[in-house]
Amino acid sequence: MYRVVDHIHGCKKTKYDTINEALAVAFRLAQMQTIFSNKRIHLSVMDGSKQAIDINVNQREEAK
Repeated sequence: MYRVVDHIHGCKKTKYDTINEALAVAFRLAQMQTIFSNKRIHLSVMDGSKQAIDINVNQREEAK
């Protein structure tokens, strides 16, 4: 079983049977957080207690 963990907001998403399902959800969540201008994104796809995939993005605004 895999699950998606949002380390910034402290959310743990539903459990998924395959890593592909969990990864798709993690990327959709990261995309939505990027669109709504979060400054930092840190998501993990967990396989039990082990981290299978880490998505960590630090965004910064450019001065105009």
